[in-house]
Amino acid sequence: MAIWFRIVAFLLILAGFAPAYSQSVIERTPTELLLAAVTEDRADIVRFLLRDGTDPDAIWPETGAGETALLRAAGLGNLASLSMLLQLGADPDQANREGWTALMEAVDKTRLEIVEALIGAGAGLEEMEARDGKTALMVAARGDDASLIAMLLDAGAALSAGAAGSGLTALHYALQSRRDNVADGPREAAIAIITELLAAGADAGQAADDGWTPLMSAVSSDKSDRVRLVLDAGADIYPQDEKGRTALTVAASRGQIDLVTLLLDRGAASHENEPDRQTVDGEVAAGVASENLEIVQILVEAGLPIQAENRSGRHPLTLAAGSGFDEIVSYLLAKDFPPDLRNSSDGSTAIMWAANAGHKEIVQALLDAGADPLLKGIDGWTALEAAEMAGHDDIAVLLKDGA
Repeated sequence: MAIWFRIVAFLLILAGFAPAYSQSVIERTPTELLLAAVTEDRADIVRFLLRDGTDPDAIWPETGAGETALLRAAGLGNLASLSMLLQLGADPDQANREGWTALMEAVDKTRLEIVEALIGAGAGLEEMEARDGKTALMVAARGDDASLIAMLLDAGAALSAGAAGSGLTALHYALQSRRDNVADGPREAAIAIITELLAAGADAGQAADDGWTPLMSAVSSDKSDRVRLVLDAGADIYPQDEKGRTALTVAASRGQIDLVTLLLDRGAASHENEPDRQTVDGEVAAGVASENLEIVQILVEAGLPIQAENRSGRHPLTLAAGSGFDEIVSYLLAKDFPPDLRNSSDGSTAIMWAANAGHKEIVQALLDAGADPLLKGIDGWTALEAAEMAGHDDIAVLLKDGA
């Protein structure tokens, strides 16, 4: 065995490994030597090691998640070594401890020749990595090269497959990708990938397990061109996820004025009149959460119900009052929002929230609008007690005078 190691050490030194592997190279394990040979793309040394009995699928434990020779070859784009590994028995689907395969690695690094070689060797297209449950197609959807999408689809990758644990599809991942926001300026890669997926028949209405739709993913990217693409592909604008969110409430809560306007122009407000509409996250309440008065105004002017609560059972005025959004409070009151409207969740009113949070000017505005400081919530607290409990003595005085 010592002779074998000396031969391997000699070959590695000739290949230029001396600087990096000067520490007792003869004592390195066969797997370490195989990884070193793959790193330098020395297919001849790879062949020597494998024919001498080195396990081509061994996972090297010292590389974090555990790396195989095939994974390293795929990531580096070393086609000669990868081809030799496959030829001499390496399992194309051998994953590291996180379920990450050589095909995923090659796709992630945009190694087109490697992807082609792995597909030719029968690499599994529907293998899923452990963290997010993504397939190679989903990895490609988050990347920079639309040709990878075509290559994987031509090989039979399932377009409608959902990631394990979430149900997100390749289209979801492409729509919410941030890969085109790079330091050297925007790229069109995401649009090309989205277009490739839609042209191949991706369902623009296929929701994830929690009801999150491709349209919501497009909205989350804050890219109006992506939103238009999905809408033009037939996406329904009205669906809700399991938290009651719609594409419009997602845009409103994120302060995305352009997308709010776009979605309203496409009819996002019309579902309010549907008889079978379920309770959802209130659109105006979502707008308040963005702290953007203009969005609140746009939503109200579009005819969306001003008093609708969010999914936590709080209506727009208590949200604005408790958060100190003076301008939004003034606007809502000017729109005849009932100052003493109670939250369904706990019976609290806007003045209770403002008093407890220390927003004196809002407390005064609510008193001027006729708010009753003596009302009690379900917990029995009045606005005065809420102010005293939080140590806002000046507001407590104001409330006593207004009682």
